[in-house]
Amino acid sequence: MAEQKQEHLAPAYVPWRTLTNYINSLRESSLPSQINRSVMDKTSYSGQAQLLAGMRYLGLIDTHGTPQAILAQWVEADEANQTKIIGKILSDRYAFVFDNLDVGRASPAEVEKQFRERGIVGSTAERAVAFFLNAADAAGVTLSPHLKKKNRSSSGVPRRTRSPHRKRGSNGTKPDSVTPLAVAPIPAGFQDLLLQKFPQFDPGWADALKQQWFEGFQKLMGMAPKDEK
Repeated sequence: MAEQKQEHLAPAYVPWRTLTNYINSLRESSLPSQINRSVMDKTSYSGQAQLLAGMRYLGLIDTHGTPQAILAQWVEADEANQTKIIGKILSDRYAFVFDNLDVGRASPAEVEKQFRERGIVGSTAERAVAFFLNAADAAGVTLSPHLKKKNRSSSGVPRRTRSPHRKRGSNGTKPDSVTPLAVAPIPAGFQDLLLQKFPQFDPGWADALKQQWFEGFQKLMGMAPKDEK
């Protein structure tokens, strides 16, 4: 019956580091009788929801938050045995991947397909795959080079691109001012090019239309370089 309930849960999509950090915090304190938000004060509110859902899916807690034996084993295990415990959790909860693929040769698209076939879509599917790959790596599972490459790209910190208009001092510190955007000069002949597109004045127009034409013409003249006026 418990296995049937687990089938209806979405695969864990909490960041792997969030889960392992929480396991470490339990190791440093103690395992409470119930896992809920009140014992996750160091985790953001949204992170708490992902963490609880992930722990339920992995079988670490039941639907009421009661810690299961596998969680106690993980918390109490030394580093060497933690690898074995993580491997056991993966083999139990991710059989839908291991039974259908050889992850030692699989491509990222093949792995993603297994998750999407379970109704996981969009960014949630990407996070669920990232969790699985990180957990598999921690368990010592042999992953294909393609999956390892994806794992590194999905778990890395995005690089911040430096604005081309912001300069740094010689010591690498941020400046007190920002260099303004350079405005490209209006090319020669610009006025003639616009005049070719501008409608020719018609004395027979209504006064309102004539006024619009004069206003538009004045704006056009104001855009031209001084030496072309």
